[in-house]
Amino acid sequence: MSAETDGLEIKRPGNKEVDVEVSFHLYSNPQKYKLQEKLSNILGYSLATRATVLSALWEYIKLNRLQDKENRNMINNDANLRLIFECDKMNIDTLTLRLKGLLEAPQPIVLFHKIRYF
Repeated sequence: MSAETDGLEIKRPGNKEVDVEVSFHLYSNPQKYKLQEKLSNILGYSLATRATVLSALWEYIKLNRLQDKENRNMINNDANLRLIFECDKMNIDTLTLRLKGLLEAPQPIVLFHKIRYF
């Protein structure tokens, strides 16, 4: 392996075939999450930080004037938000908790390879 490139070196004893599994995990600080498809469709992100998702969701709520005019702590869900949150109204204070099931860590990229003896 050349010093000019990054790489991975696998050493094995003997001359037997070896099955190798290599996993690549997304690392970001702050953590990025994969958005559930319904949420991704209205926000336009498939991968984002929790803060970005909350900010985009608030922007969606403001643009569509979904905050209740009489009780500013309530959000009147439109058809898109009803599909995601499964309710007609929700309290602003519960928004972060409701995102919990809609965001998940991205799955790693996994490569499988068989090393053969020549």
